[in-house]
Amino acid sequence: MNTAARARPHPAEVRTIACLMLGEIGDVLVTTPTLAALRVLYPSAKITVIVRREMAPLLLHHPAVDALHIYRAPTVIHKGAFLFGLWFKRWDMWLDLHTPTFNTFGNIDTIFKRNALMLRFARTRFQVGFAVPRLSRYLSHPIPVPDHATLTSENIVDTTLRLVGGSQERAKTLYVGDDERIWINEWQQLNNPEGRTLQGLFFGAKQAAKFWSVPYMSAFIRQYVATWPQHRIVMIGGRHEAEIAAQILAQLSEGEAANVVNAVDTLTLLQSAVLIKACAQIVTTDSGPMHMADALNKPLVALMSSHNYLPIWRPISMHARVLNAAVPCGPCLRASCDKANLCMNLLTPEQVVSALSKLSERASHASR
Repeated sequence: MNTAARARPHPAEVRTIACLMLGEIGDVLVTTPTLAALRVLYPSAKITVIVRREMAPLLLHHPAVDALHIYRAPTVIHKGAFLFGLWFKRWDMWLDLHTPTFNTFGNIDTIFKRNALMLRFARTRFQVGFAVPRLSRYLSHPIPVPDHATLTSENIVDTTLRLVGGSQERAKTLYVGDDERIWINEWQQLNNPEGRTLQGLFFGAKQAAKFWSVPYMSAFIRQYVATWPQHRIVMIGGRHEAEIAAQILAQLSEGEAANVVNAVDTLTLLQSAVLIKACAQIVTTDSGPMHMADALNKPLVALMSSHNYLPIWRPISMHARVLNAAVPCGPCLRASCDKANLCMNLLTPEQVVSALSKLSERASHASR
């Protein structure tokens, strides 16, 4: 089959669009420039995003999105019901937002096999997506898959934008609602009544290869508190990070712990977003919160493993500083490491404090 991209469907022929994105936090947020570009291309169309229930808040207030269609399929019966529901939607256009890039969390072939099944059940007039083997035969408008050199050197934001012909606007976006704005004011009054500068810290990762060790995190907090004693550190995260947060706090003195607010496993997704927004800066591993901070245009220091090709998932904001240690064994494209996370353990607390100092200096110069 000829996989050269055909002219995309004309706006006059498209009244409704279904966009498929069933990934995690970062996967969803890197599609927001594409959704914004899609809105420009099809200003009168109703855009629906098919998304997992847990990720739906990320797009709930997005101006380019008119509706969310929730994917929830914990059992075979649920999967069948979901597919049956697609049969009656009859959207005009289907846009698969998944990319054929290097994935260390799931199997790309399996993902596109699932997506192809959904596309067939949706019975749309037009089908747009990357022309990967599992999907290409079902696409009316196949988008050529970039070559290996491009996929390893191009940011995932730009790869996704290829689905709509590219765009000069590459910024990720994340919007919160009135409930979150009210909540953050109440949170500040309760946890930061003095109005101290907040430093965000996220240390988790669903993939072990991205993890920064507890001793390093504790040492970082000690050095941060010694350098900026007037600030307050806010630890964020979900239930996966709760035990680790307790371990970190246990290694701190009473005085050091007094400068830390442990908000781990207490926040909704959008509460985490608005709390990140309230921070002056954030330190984060390669994770969903990293992409949230990037989408909120917050100054951030990103601690990135070498388990994947660095350009793909790095932040795109000019306010981001990326710390990464190149190692002979990388990229290994593995979710876990058999070399004691060498690349992450080469990133020292001193380097992180130094990077934060440079971010602060840049912000100070910019405000003059």
